[in-house]
Amino acid sequence: MGRYEVAEGLLTVADAATTRMAGPPEAMEQEQRLLGLLDAPQAFVVTGDRLQVGDGETLALLVRPREGFDVG
Repeated sequence: MGRYEVAEGLLTVADAATTRMAGPPEAMEQEQRLLGLLDAPQAFVVTGDRLQVGDGETLALLVRPREGFDVG
């Protein structure tokens, strides 16, 4: 299901699990770009429910939805 490593303040994600379901082409391209970026070590900051990945400029910002929030 994938693995991650944090070393010297950098995050690396490898073999991330993804759904095999086809989505809108734009979403699938975005997913592939994100996974490609996370394959290389990236600086990151965790603030509350937010994970900001990038070095100098934000490459990705992931936010955990509040409980009961409909993401679909």
